This record gives sequence, structure tokens and C-alpha cells, in this order.
Amino acid sequence: MYKIEPFVDKYDIYINKELNDFIIELENHYNLVDKIENFAALVNFSQNGLLPYHGWFKYREGYGSALVSHLIEEENLSQDEYVIDPFSGSGTTLVEAALQGYSSLGIDVNPMSSFVADIKVKRYTPQEIENIKHTMALIENSSNSELQGSVSHDSSLDYRWVYLKRYFQERHLADFKAIVEYVESISETKIRNFFMAACLAVTEDISDRRRDGNGLKTAPSKVQSVSTRYKLQVEQMLRDIVEYPIPTSGEGKVIASSAVDLSTHASEFSRTENKVPGVIIFSPPYANSFDYFESYKMELYLGGFVKSPSDMKELRKKAVHSFIRPSSEHPQVDWFIEEMAKEIEYSIPEKEKRTGKVDSRTRKVPALVRGYFYDMGEVLKSCAETLPIGKRTYIVVDQSAYLGKIVPTDLFLAKIAETHGFVVEKIIVCRKAKTSAQQYKLYPYLENTLRESIVVIRKEREA
Repeated sequence: MYKIEPFVDKYDIYINKELNDFIIELENHYNLVDKIENFAALVNFSQNGLLPYHGWFKYREGYGSALVSHLIEEENLSQDEYVIDPFSGSGTTLVEAALQGYSSLGIDVNPMSSFVADIKVKRYTPQEIENIKHTMALIENSSNSELQGSVSHDSSLDYRWVYLKRYFQERHLADFKAIVEYVESISETKIRNFFMAACLAVTEDISDRRRDGNGLKTAPSKVQSVSTRYKLQVEQMLRDIVEYPIPTSGEGKVIASSAVDLSTHASEFSRTENKVPGVIIFSPPYANSFDYFESYKMELYLGGFVKSPSDMKELRKKAVHSFIRPSSEHPQVDWFIEEMAKEIEYSIPEKEKRTGKVDSRTRKVPALVRGYFYDMGEVLKSCAETLPIGKRTYIVVDQSAYLGKIVPTDLFLAKIAETHGFVVEKIIVCRKAKTSAQQYKLYPYLENTLRESIVVIRKEREA
């Protein structure tokens, strides 16, 4: 099992002895369960690629569908209960709930993600399936000029193509533009959204960019024919909704909003569906300084979810502080979070002396840590307001490290959850977490300490 305690004193990981002792105390206090043999493969999102619905969109973040399926089965929910994921991403939790016949509510601050996930958890009638087949036949058998000639031009959307042309070969962009503009002319909303989701799903493949690290890297597209790639995408999605239909009882809803507002959305969903929350399962953005919006900016512009850099900036403001961004805020946080931020702060001069460079990026990390745990505290508060007493929340999360300072995210979230009426049942250690090769070289103990875990908490009382 990956634990911090055996290494803290040997390597003097933390300067502050009170913080050092507090982290060891938490690690010994909570019930850490070693399930690496059972769960290591289950948390791996890469295994979702070939599965019905899950393989529709290449999403870098998330966990394996088998893990969610296992957790839902563990809860033994009734049909008048529903599943919640306040960081729904590409919809792994919601799809698994739907396929098991449970309603679900998803929330994601990324409007592109929430759009795609919402399409996945919809049931399609035989007539709607026939409409999809008919529409695809029209697209497949029409030339670009025929597609463009069949729709009226909306000049208000021209900004997209001006922005996107830097990422595509000219021929690919022209072919893609013809398909997208035809799709947007489809009158029936549900059918139009289905085809638009397919457009978003193929965007990366037909562009000359690939998601990498904290953004996009240049990589020439291997796609020869945009129309063929698009046809294959629609065929895959059509095959799934025909062969693996969502049960009537399993339709879900996904909202583009902040996880902090979960209780408000859950209250409305409970009222309209006449059901009650049964379990919350989520994997929040990790405190790893990644800007997840940057990785999906092509799709955000293509779908009309953003129109300018200022729109992107507004989205970032609504997100949990998981990445570095300009901020003058200094939220009031628990003492151990403040000391954790200071540990990193105090280590920056040593790094700058070693490299001979001012590290403006790392100087912002302490603010990231404060903001992340403050925001997650607000999310946990909203989870507590949403769940009935006795119901569980499962949080899948990585630990992170900056300048050799281990941020024990699972332990800190567990401690914060207790202040909102939760009791910590256990922390399941699933697998080793990763950090950069540079950190491993400078701080070799990270090889044996960082872990990915599931924090299992149960609402015991009203806060």
C-alpha cells in the first residue's frame, strides 16, 4: 500500500511539525483499505474506449465504467432513488446508472462535456432512430456544395471558423464546415443534438492537434476523408442506441453548471422526477495545475459554447481551483490547508536558487491549493445538503505533489467532509498515482507514496 508515514521523517517532507504529525494522525485514524489488486484496472478510464456509449468521445479525465458499475451495485438502490455526479465529465457515472435502469443527474461546468453526456443518457424511439438513419444517408450521399446549398448561412457563427482554421488543414476544414452547418439546420432538436455530438467527437481526429499535457500539441491528422470518419462515428453511436437502448427508467439529465450548486439542481430534479438522491459518485478535477478547458477549446468553439477568450475566462472562474489562474482571492481555509500552501511557498526559493530562474508558475501553486480545498469544501457542503441521512458519497481522487511536498488530497477531503455531517467509512487505495519524471528524480520517495483513492463517506447528520 502507498502510505506517507514511512517516509515523512526519513526525508523531512514537511517543515511544519504540527502539519507533519497531523497528516500521520489522519493516515492512521482513517480506515485505509488496500484494494490495489481489485481496483487498479477498474479506475482506468482508457478501458472505456471500446464500450457502448463510453467510447463516443475521447475524454482524458475520468475513471473506468466497471468501477462505477461496481459502486452502484454495492448501494442496492431502489427505483425511486437516483444517482448523482456533480463532476460528470463525459458521463461515465450517468451511463452506467442508465444501463442499470437508474435515473441520474449530472452536472459539469464544461458546457461541451455536459452536452455530450446528456446525449448519452437519452432513450431514442424507433421513429427517432429511423430519422437518424435517414439524415445520415442524406449527409453521406451529398457533396459539400449540396450540403451547403440546402441550408441558409448564419453569419453570426462565422467566428468559429475564423478561430478554428488555425487547427485544421484547409480541405478538412471545408468538408467539416459543410457537415456541421448542415447538422445545425436539422429542425428536430434531439436529432440535431445527436449529430452535433458526433461532430464534437471527431473534432480532434480531423484536426492537426492532439490533447497533450496542459493543452494541445501539433500533430498532423491521419484522417483521409472527413465524411468517412464522420460516418463511422455516427454508425458507432447509432449501433449503441439500437443494440444497448437506455431503459425508460434510466434516462438522465445533465446540466451545465457548477458543482457548488448541486443541492439546488438536485432539489429541482427530485421534484420533477418524484425521486430521491440515492448515491453521489464523482471524481473531481485533481489539484494538478491542469487547465481542462484549454484541452477542449476546439470543441468549445465548434459547439458555440464559447465565442471569445473572455467567454473562456468566465468558464474558468466557475470551475474548481484545480489549475493555475490569476487570482487576488485568499479564501479562509482550514489551518492544515493554509500550512500545506505555506510548505510549498517556503520551498520555492530553493528551487529558484537551484535553477537560477524565477518560477512564476510555481509561485501561484499555493493559491491553487488554498482555492482548490476551499472550493471542494463548498462542493462537499452541497453534497451534504443534497443527500438524505444514511446515504453515501464516493470520491475518486489522486494525491499530488509540488516541490516534493505531498498534498494528501484524500485525507484532507475526508477531514473536511466530517465538518459537513459526513462520517468517513474508509479510504480505498486503488493504485499508484503519478507525477512528473523530474519530481521522481529529485524526490524518489514519491514513487512509493502517491496514491489514487476512493474516499467513502456517509451522511450521518445534518451539519
